[in-house]
Amino acid sequence: MSQLTVTALQLGLLVLLWLFVLGVVGVLRRDLFGARTPAPAAAARAEPQQVTPRPAPAPAPEAAPRPAVERPRSLVVVEGPLAGTRLPLDDSPVLLGRAQDCTLVLGDDYASGHHARLLPVPGSASGWALEDLGSTNGTSVGRGGASSRVSGSVPVGVGSVVKIGRTTLELRA
Repeated sequence: MSQLTVTALQLGLLVLLWLFVLGVVGVLRRDLFGARTPAPAAAARAEPQQVTPRPAPAPAPEAAPRPAVERPRSLVVVEGPLAGTRLPLDDSPVLLGRAQDCTLVLGDDYASGHHARLLPVPGSASGWALEDLGSTNGTSVGRGGASSRVSGSVPVGVGSVVKIGRTTLELRA
């Protein structure tokens, strides 16, 4: 083999090694600091929604009054390192993850830095929505035994069970 071929192979391997190292650093950065997501206020400014008022329908005379849907007032850690922890819910978003700037800091190795967010949804029946923030291991939500993986924003209410890594959370009244 000529000296030129050997040098070209060495440079090619060096480039591949650096690409691998930069890829590992990028994955570690995302895991430690979380994916960058816009703040709820910035997202609202970026995507203005047009609301057209509609006339209210006349109530039927024989319609029975609907029972009021109860809004969750607290988030309780049912299983995991923080079992028994209760977080009261007010009208501000709740950030869940391992990072120190999260509202509820999970001591769970399977949770991402900024794993998921609970957002108040004014005017909705349940009052809250759960959003996965691009976590590595995902977030699941359900009631009873059935659960499904969260993609995008999912409405949650009283009795909803949220699973993040080895931590299980429940929304309670």
